[in-house]
Amino acid sequence: MAGLADRIGLADSRAEERLADRSRLGGASLVVVAAALVLLYGAPGVAAAAAVVACWLALPATYAFALGTVALAALAGESVAEIALVEVGLVGLLVAPAGLLDRPARPVGIAVVAVAAGGALAWATSHGAIGLPLAGLVVLGGTALGGYALHRYQLVNIGLAGDASE
Repeated sequence: MAGLADRIGLADSRAEERLADRSRLGGASLVVVAAALVLLYGAPGVAAAAAVVACWLALPATYAFALGTVALAALAGESVAEIALVEVGLVGLLVAPAGLLDRPARPVGIAVVAVAAGGALAWATSHGAIGLPLAGLVVLGGTALGGYALHRYQLVNIGLAGDASE
């Protein structure tokens, strides 16, 4: 990937990160997001799609995901199918760089499970199966556990803490 960055004059690490986000899966996911926003929401969807595309081209995919999610929250009605269609494309933007890894199955699997769990939580909340305060606590707890797991992984990865077998 660094060779490609050097050839087109983008030698810094941020440029390499943006190039890693630019894969066929990332591009296809971007097309799904943009088409869904335009077809489902009309003129406001065109503006949202243009913003997501511009963000994806200029910044890492996580920013395009965040912007797309905020745009979806502003535009979406109560149709779960509409929300799911756009979110599938947005998650594709996030997992696209994993295709460059030697073993991409684990991060992609984690992302799919997290999205499925979030979708199930949203569905259960919207259908009255659980209350909003409980759903908020579940999201808060899941975020805390995920944040700690990432922190622990980083500590082990840079050698400041041993893994569980030590």
